[in-house]
Amino acid sequence: MIADAGTAPPAPTPGGGAAPAGEPAPGKPTVEPTQACTDVGVHIAEVVIGSITDPAQKAALEQDRTKLVRRAAETCTIAKWNAAAQQCFLAAKDAPALETCGKSLAAPAE
Repeated sequence: MIADAGTAPPAPTPGGGAAPAGEPAPGKPTVEPTQACTDVGVHIAEVVIGSITDPAQKAALEQDRTKLVRRAAETCTIAKWNAAAQQCFLAAKDAPALETCGKSLAAPAE
């Protein structure tokens, strides 16, 4: 079946993405992460990358470190992680500790 023109994805631009350089991708919220959340994102990236033992996987994550930091910082900012959650992530020394912090965010409020 042929897709109709209204459902086709946007044509890539010379920069390689669907949106012009400097503009957010369609449907993605634009948010400037807080400094506190950026600090949390940096720490999360350090712990995650530091916990990888496979050299190829570690190298790939090192190349994507900036994206990993940004994604974590944006999530923290958008979800408005409280100070206790931020401190939990900042204190985490390994991936299981990060997972514990993440589970506490997902726990329903009582």
